[in-house]
Amino acid sequence: MATEWHERIKKYIAEYGKKLKYSGKIVRVGKGGKSINITHPDRKVPHIPYKPDVYYVYKNRKIVVFEVVDSQTDDEVHADVIKSLIADNVSTLFFVVNNKTREEEVYNNADIIFKRTLDLFDCTPIKNFTIRVLNVPPSKSKTKGYIFSKLEQENL
Repeated sequence: MATEWHERIKKYIAEYGKKLKYSGKIVRVGKGGKSINITHPDRKVPHIPYKPDVYYVYKNRKIVVFEVVDSQTDDEVHADVIKSLIADNVSTLFFVVNNKTREEEVYNNADIIFKRTLDLFDCTPIKNFTIRVLNVPPSKSKTKGYIFSKLEQENL
């Protein structure tokens, strides 16, 4: 079950996305039940829906995904990396965490899964794909100003 912090972070990231949408920088903000497609290469097989916490779709069709990590296990973080890596048009995966220790754990785990996946298939990234981790302590998550400033620093 999502905590108050989790829901608040999702809400503020979506609000920031709406701000970007009004400025014309992005075309859609997805939140909640809206999904991104993971399609089979020949596109004849039905797609697999991937439902991140929040995502932004840019004019060039690139997608930035946000996953808020609260009570999620490492296995769920690993799955988010793989789903984002193989989903259509995802260029950046942001994990949002609530403390420094979890920030390091999530980044290290995500980096291992990402690099090991590339190594297993003996390939270089087909697309530019970046993993980022934002640390938003609960004490600073009460107002959207802090989250907005963190997102602005990322040049979204």
